[in-house]
Amino acid sequence: MRKQTLTLSDRLFQFMKRGLEQAHATSPGKDREHALQKVRQAEVALQVDEWLKLSAADPKVKMPSPIF
Repeated sequence: MRKQTLTLSDRLFQFMKRGLEQAHATSPGKDREHALQKVRQAEVALQVDEWLKLSAADPKVKMPSPIF
């Protein structure tokens, strides 16, 4: 198994950047919407990762309630 050289946050940020570049290079339609949906999913994953880091560092930090 290969060891990760970048943190999860860094990998998610790079994925988001590539997805936005792809979405901007694509004409409006299903492909663009799919790319933007993946970017939004990565953004949520990045937020969850940050909350987990905060809660590990400070037990008083609580996860936000889901909005759905």
